[in-house]
Parts: sequence; structure tokens; C-alpha cells
Amino acid sequence: MYKHIDEHHTYTKKIYTFSLIVFVFSVCAGFCSQYFWHAYRKPFTPHIDPLQQELNIGITYIRYGQQHNLKNDPEKAKNYFYRAHNHFDNALQIKPNCPQGHCYKGITFHQQCKNKEALDELKKAIELNKGYGKAYFNLANILVEEKQFDQAINLYKQILSQEPSNEILQTQLNKAYIARSKYIAQQKPLPKNNKETII
Repeated sequence: MYKHIDEHHTYTKKIYTFSLIVFVFSVCAGFCSQYFWHAYRKPFTPHIDPLQQELNIGITYIRYGQQHNLKNDPEKAKNYFYRAHNHFDNALQIKPNCPQGHCYKGITFHQQCKNKEALDELKKAIELNKGYGKAYFNLANILVEEKQFDQAINLYKQILSQEPSNEILQTQLNKAYIARSKYIAQQKPLPKNNKETII
């Protein structure tokens, strides 16, 4: 009987010892993994380009501003557009000749109904990147609003020659033709100094 008790006691001690070893090993493994993670994580952390980060944040604020314009909340929209400008200005400080920075500033000005400033920024973007379709597209949209239809139509056509299956471009081109026809029908002559432009 005592022999059976001793055997049971020995077995219990072995189980306890084994459990203790497993516990200590788990703690040590956890500690080591944390140590190596903190020690070596920097080299494996993806590099975030500060220029792209500023552009992305600015674009996000443009979208927030657009949403609040749709909600008829101009004050909040104004605040978001102001923030967007700040981030695009930061991007241009990092890279002064950044076409995206000028393009998105132009888009932001357009959202603020500041078409003159928008046109200036979009033209700067195009000067820096002659093949920048987004800048051409937004420039054409503003030219339609400014009733400079011939320039806008030529710009839409230029982009369509590169993207013939782009339905959005085709729709905007058709709208420009319709707007020009209505404008002529109202007997409001087109500006004589209206120079042709390409998008």
C-alpha cells in the first residue's frame, strides 16, 4: 500500500516538474520573441514615403470636404479643404516640382469654387508632366464651367485618343458638346480669344 502511495507521489512530482519546465520555457520563449521583435523590427518595417503620405492625407481631406458639401455643411467642408491644402503644401515643400501636389491643389481650389486658382495649379501640373491625364481631365471640366468649350473638347479628345474605352471621358465630352450647343443657341458668342487646348 505504501509502495503504491510512493509511486503515485513520485508520478505527481514528475507531472508537476514537467509542467513547471513547460511554463518556464513558455515564459522564456515569450520574452525572447518580444526582445527580438523590438530589436529587429525597424529594418523590416515598410518605409513610408513622406511625400506620398502627405498626398494621401490631403486626398482624404478632399473626400471628406466633398461629403460635407453634399450634406450641405459648408463650414465643415471648408475646414477639410483648408487641411487638404496644408498637406499638399507640405508635399510641395518636400518636392517643389511635384505634379501631383499641384494637381490636387487645383482640385481642392475647384471644390472651393476658385476656378482661376484651380486652372493655374492644374496648368503647373501639366507643365511638370505632359502626360498627366488627371490634370488634363480636371482642367477640361473647369474649362466647360468657364464656357471655354473648344479648349475643353480638345482636351477630352486628347485623353480619349489614349484611353478610347474610357466611358467617363466620353460622357464628359458629350456633355461639353451639349453645353456648347446650348450656349450658342442662347446667342452668347464664344470668346474670340478662345485658344484650343488638348487634354
